[in-house]
Amino acid sequence: VFLRDKYLKYFGWMMSDKNEAVRVASVKALVAPFEAVKESSESGGNNSTRYYVDKIDVSLMEHVVAKFLSRIADCAIDVSIKVQEVAMKLLLALLREGFLDDVDDENLWNQVNLRALARDATPNVRRDALYFVMEQLEAFDEGADEDQEEEDEEDDEEDNSPKNISSGKSRSTSTADGAERRA
Repeated sequence: VFLRDKYLKYFGWMMSDKNEAVRVASVKALVAPFEAVKESSESGGNNSTRYYVDKIDVSLMEHVVAKFLSRIADCAIDVSIKVQEVAMKLLLALLREGFLDDVDDENLWNQVNLRALARDATPNVRRDALYFVMEQLEAFDEGADEDQEEEDEEDDEEDNSPKNISSGKSRSTSTADGAERRA
Protein backbone atom coordinates (compact mmCIF):
# COMPACT_ATOMS: atom_id res chain seq x y z
CA VAL A 1 0.00 0.00 0.00
CA PHE A 2 2.75 2.46 0.95
CA LEU A 3 5.18 1.54 -1.85
CA ARG A 4 3.57 4.09 -4.14
CA ASP A 5 5.05 7.21 -5.62
CA LYS A 6 2.72 9.53 -3.75
CA TYR A 7 4.15 8.30 -0.41
CA LEU A 8 7.75 7.52 -1.37
CA LYS A 9 8.44 10.94 -2.87
CA TYR A 10 8.50 12.40 0.64
CA PHE A 11 11.41 10.13 1.57
CA GLY A 12 13.22 11.36 -1.53
CA TRP A 13 12.70 14.96 -0.50
CA MET A 14 13.78 14.25 3.08
CA MET A 15 17.16 12.98 1.85
CA SER A 16 18.01 16.66 1.27
CA ASP A 17 17.06 17.81 4.76
CA LYS A 18 19.60 19.75 6.85
CA ASN A 19 19.16 17.47 9.85
CA GLU A 20 21.29 14.32 9.79
CA ALA A 21 18.66 12.24 11.63
CA VAL A 22 16.04 13.04 9.00
CA ARG A 23 18.40 12.05 6.16
CA VAL A 24 19.30 8.78 7.90
CA ALA A 25 15.65 7.95 8.57
CA SER A 26 14.61 8.67 4.98
CA VAL A 27 17.33 6.47 3.47
CA LYS A 28 16.58 3.72 6.01
CA ALA A 29 12.92 3.88 5.02
CA LEU A 30 13.85 3.36 1.37
CA VAL A 31 16.16 0.44 2.12
CA ALA A 32 13.71 -1.26 4.55
CA PRO A 33 11.58 -3.07 1.91
CA PHE A 34 14.70 -4.55 0.29
CA GLU A 35 16.03 -5.76 3.64
CA ALA A 36 12.66 -7.24 4.64
CA VAL A 37 12.41 -9.23 1.42
CA LYS A 38 16.03 -10.39 1.71
CA GLU A 39 15.66 -11.47 5.36
CA SER A 40 12.43 -13.28 4.61
CA SER A 41 13.92 -15.21 1.71
CA GLU A 42 17.04 -16.14 3.68
CA SER A 43 15.40 -17.20 6.93
CA GLY A 44 12.10 -18.49 5.64
CA GLY A 45 10.36 -16.28 8.22
CA ASN A 46 7.50 -17.35 10.43
CA ASN A 47 4.04 -17.56 8.91
CA SER A 48 2.63 -14.30 10.25
CA THR A 49 5.47 -12.05 9.06
CA ARG A 50 6.07 -14.07 5.88
CA TYR A 51 2.54 -13.27 4.72
CA TYR A 52 3.18 -9.54 4.84
CA VAL A 53 6.67 -9.72 3.36
CA ASP A 54 5.45 -11.81 0.43
CA LYS A 55 3.17 -8.93 -0.47
CA ILE A 56 6.09 -6.48 -0.83
CA ASP A 57 6.77 -5.69 -4.47
CA VAL A 58 9.95 -3.62 -4.57
CA SER A 59 9.51 -3.01 -8.29
CA LEU A 60 6.87 -0.42 -7.32
CA MET A 61 9.75 1.78 -6.16
CA GLU A 62 11.17 2.08 -9.67
CA HIS A 63 9.87 5.57 -10.45
CA VAL A 64 10.96 7.08 -7.15
CA VAL A 65 14.39 5.49 -7.44
CA ALA A 66 14.79 6.83 -10.96
CA LYS A 67 13.76 10.32 -9.86
CA PHE A 68 15.97 10.45 -6.76
CA LEU A 69 18.90 8.27 -7.87
CA SER A 70 21.34 11.16 -8.09
CA ARG A 71 20.38 12.25 -4.55
CA ILE A 72 20.79 8.66 -3.29
CA ALA A 73 24.29 8.63 -4.83
CA ASP A 74 25.00 12.00 -3.22
CA CYS A 75 24.06 10.48 0.14
CA ALA A 76 26.97 8.05 -0.34
CA ILE A 77 29.30 11.07 -0.04
CA ASP A 78 27.25 12.87 2.62
CA VAL A 79 29.03 14.66 5.47
CA SER A 80 27.38 12.27 7.91
CA ILE A 81 28.95 8.84 8.25
CA LYS A 82 25.60 7.30 9.20
CA VAL A 83 23.97 8.61 6.02
CA GLN A 84 26.87 7.28 3.93
CA GLU A 85 26.58 3.80 5.41
CA VAL A 86 22.82 3.51 4.90
CA ALA A 87 23.05 5.01 1.40
CA MET A 88 25.64 2.41 0.37
CA LYS A 89 23.33 -0.35 1.63
CA LEU A 90 20.52 1.13 -0.44
CA LEU A 91 22.69 1.44 -3.57
CA LEU A 92 23.85 -2.14 -3.18
CA ALA A 93 20.25 -3.34 -2.81
CA LEU A 94 19.23 -1.33 -5.88
CA LEU A 95 22.05 -2.86 -7.91
CA ARG A 96 21.18 -6.40 -6.82
CA GLU A 97 17.50 -5.90 -7.65
CA GLY A 98 18.29 -4.57 -11.13
CA PHE A 99 17.20 -0.96 -10.59
CA LEU A 100 20.55 0.32 -11.88
CA ASP A 101 20.79 -1.86 -15.00
CA ASP A 102 19.82 0.92 -17.41
CA VAL A 103 21.73 3.76 -15.75
CA ASP A 104 24.34 5.26 -18.08
CA ASP A 105 25.52 8.17 -15.94
CA GLU A 106 29.30 7.71 -15.68
CA ASN A 107 29.61 10.40 -13.00
CA LEU A 108 27.14 8.56 -10.79
CA TRP A 109 28.93 5.22 -11.23
CA ASN A 110 32.33 6.79 -10.55
CA GLN A 111 31.06 8.66 -7.52
CA VAL A 112 29.80 5.43 -5.93
CA ASN A 113 32.63 3.17 -7.10
CA LEU A 114 35.32 5.51 -5.78
CA ARG A 115 33.91 5.21 -2.25
CA ALA A 116 35.75 1.87 -2.11
CA LEU A 117 39.04 3.77 -2.22
CA ALA A 118 38.10 6.90 -0.28
CA ARG A 119 40.27 7.62 2.73
CA ASP A 120 37.53 9.55 4.49
CA ALA A 121 35.07 6.63 4.22
CA THR A 122 34.46 4.24 7.09
CA PRO A 123 35.33 0.57 6.72
CA ASN A 124 31.61 -0.25 6.34
CA VAL A 125 31.20 2.25 3.50
CA ARG A 126 34.35 0.98 1.77
CA ARG A 127 33.22 -2.63 2.18
CA ASP A 128 29.78 -1.93 0.70
CA ALA A 129 31.31 0.13 -2.11
CA LEU A 130 33.67 -2.75 -2.88
CA TYR A 131 30.71 -5.15 -2.97
CA PHE A 132 29.05 -2.66 -5.30
CA VAL A 133 32.04 -2.78 -7.66
CA MET A 134 32.28 -6.58 -7.45
CA GLU A 135 28.56 -6.99 -8.24
CA GLN A 136 29.06 -4.89 -11.37
CA LEU A 137 32.04 -6.99 -12.44
CA GLU A 138 30.20 -10.25 -11.81
CA ALA A 139 27.30 -9.04 -13.94
CA PHE A 140 29.79 -8.09 -16.66
CA ASP A 141 31.45 -11.52 -16.45
CA GLU A 142 28.09 -13.30 -16.58
CA GLY A 143 27.20 -11.35 -19.71
CA ALA A 144 30.53 -12.27 -21.31
CA ASP A 145 30.05 -15.94 -20.39
CA GLU A 146 26.59 -15.95 -21.95
CA ASP A 147 27.96 -14.35 -25.13
CA GLN A 148 30.75 -16.95 -25.31
CA GLU A 149 28.25 -19.80 -24.83
CA GLU A 150 26.08 -18.41 -27.65
CA GLU A 151 29.12 -18.19 -29.95
CA ASP A 152 30.12 -21.77 -29.07
CA GLU A 153 26.60 -23.00 -29.81
CA GLU A 154 26.58 -21.18 -33.15
CA ASP A 155 29.96 -22.72 -34.05
CA ASP A 156 28.71 -26.19 -33.12
CA GLU A 157 25.56 -25.74 -35.19
CA GLU A 158 27.62 -24.50 -38.14
CA ASP A 159 30.04 -27.46 -37.97
CA ASN A 160 27.21 -29.99 -37.81
CA SER A 161 25.08 -28.40 -40.47
CA PRO A 162 24.06 -30.65 -43.39
CA LYS A 163 25.96 -28.37 -45.80
CA ASN A 164 29.30 -29.01 -44.07
CA ILE A 165 28.70 -32.74 -43.64
CA SER A 166 27.53 -33.33 -47.24
CA SER A 167 30.31 -31.30 -48.84
CA GLY A 168 32.91 -33.42 -47.17
CA LYS A 169 34.32 -30.56 -45.12
CA SER A 170 36.00 -31.72 -41.97
CA ARG A 171 37.97 -30.15 -39.24
CA SER A 172 41.47 -31.23 -38.44
CA THR A 173 42.99 -31.24 -35.01
CA SER A 174 46.52 -31.78 -33.85
CA THR A 175 47.38 -34.64 -31.54
CA ALA A 176 49.95 -34.53 -28.78
CA ASP A 177 52.70 -35.96 -31.00
CA GLY A 178 52.20 -33.25 -33.66
CA ALA A 179 50.32 -35.45 -36.15
CA GLU A 180 47.20 -34.06 -37.72
CA ARG A 181 43.95 -35.96 -37.27
CA ARG A 182 40.81 -35.48 -39.38
CA ALA A 183 37.47 -35.29 -37.59
